[in-house]
Amino acid sequence: MKLPTAQELPAEVRATIGQWGPENVAPVVLDRMFLDHWCEVFQDSNPLYTDDAYAAKSRHGVRIAPPIAMMAMTMQLTWRPAHILAQLPPAQKPALTPYLYLRQNYKLGGAVATFLGPEFHRPIKLGDRLRNRSRLISIEGPRATGVGEGYAVKQEMEWRNQNGELVGTNKIQTFIYEAGPRPPEKLVHGFLPGIYEDASSYKLPPHLAGEKPMQTLVFENTPLMLYRAAAAMRDWNIYHVDNEHVRAHGGVVSMYNSLLCTLSYFNRFADDWTNGEYDLRKIEGPECALLHPGDTIRIEGAVTKRYTQGNEEFVEMAAVMRTQAWTVMPAKLVVSRPK
Repeated sequence: MKLPTAQELPAEVRATIGQWGPENVAPVVLDRMFLDHWCEVFQDSNPLYTDDAYAAKSRHGVRIAPPIAMMAMTMQLTWRPAHILAQLPPAQKPALTPYLYLRQNYKLGGAVATFLGPEFHRPIKLGDRLRNRSRLISIEGPRATGVGEGYAVKQEMEWRNQNGELVGTNKIQTFIYEAGPRPPEKLVHGFLPGIYEDASSYKLPPHLAGEKPMQTLVFENTPLMLYRAAAAMRDWNIYHVDNEHVRAHGGVVSMYNSLLCTLSYFNRFADDWTNGEYDLRKIEGPECALLHPGDTIRIEGAVTKRYTQGNEEFVEMAAVMRTQAWTVMPAKLVVSRPK
């Protein structure tokens, strides 16, 4: 089936570009079980997340969540009874955006992130219930790639707490496509030609003189890790847990980590350096390869800048995630604390 250009989409579908969609209310509140499960999976020992006594004496007064958890908390239930769905008001039912229209009508099941830019404005505290909304900024295509034909999509998202306070935002770019079945020798590992930029030549900038070194983080990416992460993040996307489906519809060798996993590894990397003294404020960078079970993941970094803005002290870091074969993501991390 020939894919339409963005300009050929129905007028009512194109009209949704730039419009905020309905708010999704998180089906969970932040509790200790959610926090403990998350920290167990990523082995994140930040005392702000794990230690009630430490957190009570901290600037926050209570345990908080890893900032990336905002994306997981608003993951909706994968099943609801029909009588509950029928009770939802129209405002809670998503509009048929170009993104949804193309995925539903042209079976574009594959979706990979190509740029991630979450920013964190306010901590998520025990008892908080978040809500989020999103809007489509642009859609370009179709274009052919090494794994299939599809579209480049830019979206913006925001999360607020039960008091309406802005918790965080994310500007994300993805590529949606349908690869279809292909012989095993044609399946791709890690780098997706035509979708990802080659970051193999990336080099970390010099570490700022006098700053505490950043400890390299190394761990093995196993199938069990992906399943445990899916449970902790409540993200059971079939591309992250089902090898056969991915091979048949994604054009790659096996299931792969979600963008939430990738960002959570950077969250853990920053936490190892801050040890609760700073809050993570930003992660930004292009995703340049997929992470598969069997990959050895290595994150290195350097402190590059320290400055004061208002009543806060900021530290910027450059970091890079690599496997044995690919540079997965070079990223800019920002942390801050009160002066």
